Amino acid sequence: MSWQLHNEDMPYDQFVVQQLAGDLMPGATLAQKTATGFHRNTLTNREGGIDPEEDRVKQAVDRTNVAGELAPQIYS
Repeated sequence: MSWQLHNEDMPYDQFVVQQLAGDLMPGATLAQKTATGFHRNTLTNREGGIDPEEDRVKQAVDRTNVAGELAPQIYS
């Protein structure tokens, strides 16, 4: 997580948007782009004999779980 953004004491909903899509914001700063890297870095498996589709699904589930943990906190 980008603690630089966290330490700016911004509203939580803005913080989450910058974590999930900071690189897509108009005029994104380096800190916003870096924050998105946290979400884009995902599980990888380069072992021989893996099922590429199974690995892709595991990555999607991991990213969805991270986003799902953040979203309820916005609306509470």
